[in-house]
Amino acid sequence: MILTKHRFKAFGLILLVLVCIAVSVIWPHWRDDLRAEGYQTDIFVEPTGSCGGNTPCFISIQEGIDTAEIGAIVKVAKGTYYENIIVDVPKEITLQGGWNAAFTSRAEDPSLTVIDGDGNANGLSVGGCTAATGDYALSVERFTFMNSTSGISMSSCGNDMPVTIDIKNNIIADNSATNGGGIYGGSSNNGTMTINLINNIIAWNSSTENGGGIYISAETNGAATINLTNNTITKNSADNGGGIYLFSIDGGVTTSVIKNTIIRDNSAATLGDDIHLAEDHSSGTSSTESSSLYSNIGDVHIADGTYNDLGNNINANPLFVDPASGDFHLTLSSPCIDQGTNEDAPSTDFEGDVRPFNGDGDAVAIVDIGADEYVGQIQFALTVSKSGNGSGTVTSSDGKVNCGSDCSESYNPGTAVTLTAIPATG
Repeated sequence: MILTKHRFKAFGLILLVLVCIAVSVIWPHWRDDLRAEGYQTDIFVEPTGSCGGNTPCFISIQEGIDTAEIGAIVKVAKGTYYENIIVDVPKEITLQGGWNAAFTSRAEDPSLTVIDGDGNANGLSVGGCTAATGDYALSVERFTFMNSTSGISMSSCGNDMPVTIDIKNNIIADNSATNGGGIYGGSSNNGTMTINLINNIIAWNSSTENGGGIYISAETNGAATINLTNNTITKNSADNGGGIYLFSIDGGVTTSVIKNTIIRDNSAATLGDDIHLAEDHSSGTSSTESSSLYSNIGDVHIADGTYNDLGNNINANPLFVDPASGDFHLTLSSPCIDQGTNEDAPSTDFEGDVRPFNGDGDAVAIVDIGADEYVGQIQFALTVSKSGNGSGTVTSSDGKVNCGSDCSESYNPGTAVTLTAIPATG
């Protein structure tokens, strides 16, 4: 049979439609298989909406999260985002701050990607999934959460549904709430929540009631576990539990494990400047338990519950560089240097410096206590030679170096300094 031109076009159209139908039916199964094998989709967020040509591209983090499906990585470019972000359905996603506008490189410094709640609501809210099934996982990396009610607020999904949230390498500061100014976490209705805090600075947050830095509770047979590794929790305030408030009620179980963490110089108007443990047994048996090791912890108040000192803890001024201005790097004299444990410690600190560093000069590298790893001052010798006759000076952009009178100066690691050679006149 010979197909005419029109019949050939019709045949081609029918074939195309059949292919499209087949793809629409088969693709969801392929997609699920790929995700099950560990594949993910990258989603890009950049304030101008350019994303260096990468797609899908959004100007808000919320849009990126709303689009994300299981296994997605939401990559966020440096900048300030005035948002109150909500993750309220079961998702297994990662939020990454610090990317450049073209998404070809990523900065380690969490201060470069800011989520500003504009004083209206939580910076990031996770929960609202009581009727959901399956696992629920979220990772949040390299952001600054500020000017919100709670910087990060989390609630369990109930119905025996496990929730795991990793909060790594962030700054959570200058937030204010009723409970949990920096971080709020609550588990209820047989839900289980695990929060892993690694390499975070939680400072200058406040609560009118409990837990200026962190508030964690479990109720109605819920279970909440918070693991703190290499964090700095300081300068927070509340009525009770200026640094951390742990609470259980109605058969709830709240547990914390604190390792390589500074919890010092927080304040409570009533009880527990740094840590406060409480239980309510009015309905069912509740349990609140906290354990600490290789940490620097100040005041601990136990209203009800159990506090276990597992050893190698200290209670001393951390000797930060300038806490009043938010500089929580360790100084050379800090008692936290090389006083942690390398077991399960992260390989870098909150801004990417390698751990462990032999900060005390004893030839044994041990992780520091806190979010910062003291890496010392790095010295470079700069030789300036003259070509031809005449004279001149070499000065630095900050005015601290002026060769001829002072050719040496100390800077914190990562500081950018421009040196300029200026010929003499006349």
